Amino acid sequence: MLSSRTSLSRPALIGLLLLLSASLVSGCSFRPLYGERDTTVIPELARIKIYPIENRPGQILRNFLIERLTPKGQPRQPLFALYAETTESVQSLGIRKDETVTRANMIVNAAYRLVRVANGELLYTGQSSSTSGYDILTSDYATLSAEKDAIKNNMHLIADDIKTRISFVISGLKSKAGRSRTAR
Repeated sequence: MLSSRTSLSRPALIGLLLLLSASLVSGCSFRPLYGERDTTVIPELARIKIYPIENRPGQILRNFLIERLTPKGQPRQPLFALYAETTESVQSLGIRKDETVTRANMIVNAAYRLVRVANGELLYTGQSSSTSGYDILTSDYATLSAEKDAIKNNMHLIADDIKTRISFVISGLKSKAGRSRTAR
């Protein structure tokens, strides 16, 4: 608590502390990936053609990727192509004495690669995985619905991960191109 002897008022002291903390943060080399300062990556993401992915979980992943990377539709003249494949497996967890399963994990893996369209150069390959648990109920419909929700939740997380990784790759390509232009 401030005493009556201090020469600064409480609002002035708070303002001074905020100003000091802002000046400390501005001196670091922190670059927010999702911030509004550097939006130059976003137009590049919209130039990625996302190729169809086999099976229903792959279609769900592709739809999530389209929402995140190319929300205005597939590009007419893509700079990059994204290819992906998915695999799913179920791991039984809760097993009763009568050997019936009551809980399971849906494990989804996605392998993907980013290719430059102009010359076919492989820019990045990656893998992403996610696990969601669900209950196995006596109702087959309820269990199927829970399994579908687990797949959808996994694909949502994997799409976010792929977008983040590809954003870093494209950001690195742009900064590398900028350095080579200034070196000339």
